[in-house]
Amino acid sequence: MKLNQDFLLLFGGETASKMLEKWDTAFKNKVIKEAKQLTQSKELCRLNAAEKPTENDDTSWDSDMASLLLLLHLLPSTAGRKRSKISASDAVEKMVHFHKLCCSIDEHLRGRKGQQPYILAAGRTQNKIDTISS
Repeated sequence: MKLNQDFLLLFGGETASKMLEKWDTAFKNKVIKEAKQLTQSKELCRLNAAEKPTENDDTSWDSDMASLLLLLHLLPSTAGRKRSKISASDAVEKMVHFHKLCCSIDEHLRGRKGQQPYILAAGRTQNKIDTISS
């Protein structure tokens, strides 16, 4: 996964492996707890599925992806003076795209707008992600 590779280059092998190994046990619950302190919005409510995923809701992200996306709401914006600041909700939409496994990946890529890299989460539904790539 490209994210893991980037993290590896930035922080080294030992630190990179610790982050992914400990996500479920050390980081995920802390991120969810911190996100509860934020002013709740529609987007945050959807991402709160990280704590209590609902199997019947095909429009919510699976627990791991939702908790990672909560980080966008917690981290400060890095936009400089020349760039326009975007909301955390807009950042979520730009960062991760869902692709239904039964649909053509080529069609998805042809319909892609812009050149900004993103994470492609593929699965039967958003709450059942099978693969993640960038």
